[in-house]
Amino acid sequence: MRMILEIELADEPGQLIKALEPISKFGGNIREIAHLRDQKKGNKLPVVITFDLDRQEDLDRIKHAIKNQNVLITNAGPVKSICKKTVILVGHVFATNIKDTIDRILEKKVVVKEVTARIKRPEEVSTVKFQLEAETEEKLDETVEILRRVGAEKNLFLVWS
Repeated sequence: MRMILEIELADEPGQLIKALEPISKFGGNIREIAHLRDQKKGNKLPVVITFDLDRQEDLDRIKHAIKNQNVLITNAGPVKSICKKTVILVGHVFATNIKDTIDRILEKKVVVKEVTARIKRPEEVSTVKFQLEAETEEKLDETVEILRRVGAEKNLFLVWS
């Protein structure tokens, strides 16, 4: 499973390798390392390490070993998977209460990451694109079903990918 470890390291040679050793020792496979230099405070540099680990209980061993090196851990745990879907509504989206449509999406605990709209004039057909995110594909599929019902109710054409 994919893990994330956010730590603060002294910005000195050798500090990163010391923090990576416990990950390797307990079977972690490094995927990505990000030094957040723009967030540096004094001599402390935030670092985000993403890695794969077979067993979540090994994360506790990794955290313990890193803490023993006097490294501050600001966040550690599994990476939540994010599923994405794009939905486009065509019709009188605004005239049929776009806020109501968005509220129905949010009822499913789906995040509306972005809304892009094309409107020429209020009396003409508009196109609205929603970028949706959820923890599971099932939630996104349920949301598309809700939007299909909304589309039928409000005479809107629906496309998704």
